[in-house]
Amino acid sequence: MTKMKILTVCIVILMVSVFSGMRADTSASGLQKEMFLFKFGSFGKKNGKFKNPTDIATDSTSNMYVADSKNNRIQVFDSSGSFLRTFGFFGSKKGEFYFPFSVAVDSADNVCVADTYNHRIQIFDSSGVFIRQFGSFGSSNSEFYYPQGVATDSENNIYVADTYNNRIQVFRSSGDLMRTFGSSGKEKGKFDKPTSVAIDSLGNIYIADTFNHRIQVFDSAGRFLREFGSQGAGNGDFYYPFGIATDSTGTVYVADTYNYRIQVFDSAGKFLRKFGTSGTGNGQFNYPQGITTDGTGKVYVADSNNNRIQVFEVKAVCVATAMTSSPPELTLDRKESDTVTILVTGEDGCLAANDVVKAKVDKSGRSLIKILPKNKTANKEGEAVFKIKARNKTGSTTITFTDGSLETTLTVTVVE
Repeated sequence: MTKMKILTVCIVILMVSVFSGMRADTSASGLQKEMFLFKFGSFGKKNGKFKNPTDIATDSTSNMYVADSKNNRIQVFDSSGSFLRTFGFFGSKKGEFYFPFSVAVDSADNVCVADTYNHRIQIFDSSGVFIRQFGSFGSSNSEFYYPQGVATDSENNIYVADTYNNRIQVFRSSGDLMRTFGSSGKEKGKFDKPTSVAIDSLGNIYIADTFNHRIQVFDSAGRFLREFGSQGAGNGDFYYPFGIATDSTGTVYVADTYNYRIQVFDSAGKFLRKFGTSGTGNGQFNYPQGITTDGTGKVYVADSNNNRIQVFEVKAVCVATAMTSSPPELTLDRKESDTVTILVTGEDGCLAANDVVKAKVDKSGRSLIKILPKNKTANKEGEAVFKIKARNKTGSTTITFTDGSLETTLTVTVVE
């Protein structure tokens, strides 16, 4: 038998108006965005270090369980990423692992592990004490051929992506088989190396059909509902998607592994947004494989080839659609200084905090005034404040302020 190779493998608005001084509603927003919170881990064998972490799950207290695959163990961390404990090591006995690829935690905080090269599922309590196992190598019911994905539902049933048998098997928490669905192929309801499973609040089953470069969705009985995605690098396309997760709102997160990004969809498969690029910086990925969410708006990514876990928070952000200048025009005596405030707001009245506003003086006016700074980040009230200093000449000029495609202008006159 040949062992598999697991693939680690605006609206444009030009506006000059008087800022009334009223504050917009900071709770309003037109967009959600995953913001980087923190990361932990690096390459190695010691506690808190990883060798190709491939999946992550959280329990009821937001502790994190990481499938540290090439170290043949599960590592447990608290909600801040501090190491708590580890269990398992290389082997085939109870409680031992041979490339554990996936991990899930049920409502009782029991830990389910896809012990991939041992062709079985192992279940532990939250302390890492072995409870039971089921499965062995084969293609009959309740047998596995390199199972790479595991998930649980609200009733603690266990869903296994039986990867090289190209099917999904569903078990009770006891390990008794309930049903199986899927076979090898490219047609709807068939699979080519499914590697990850997620269950939404309605009991629908989302499958990362990895080598078919798509997501397939089934009802709780395993009946095909829909599919989305195809091979490519555009929005909504996939290139070997290895991980999938859903949150309490029905939002779907896909680890688009070979495109080095996470893509976000609604429950119907409509593309919403994406985050991440190839690299080692914060928010960048090197073959992200495992992904999960919790009830607090956090998204956890097993950044496999960077040997780390990255944690993001879903936050409402303001998409800037308007800029206003206060005052709308300014008169200065020679060598006098004053300030101008640029307010950046969104279509729904939100405040575009952290947007960068750039200022540029007309070429003819550079001998009249000086503006500092040239670029300013808007504060939490959506304001970017600039200082304007008149030189020892008189005349009028225009300052242009921009935020992406948005623009507003300020006329400055210098008098005797």
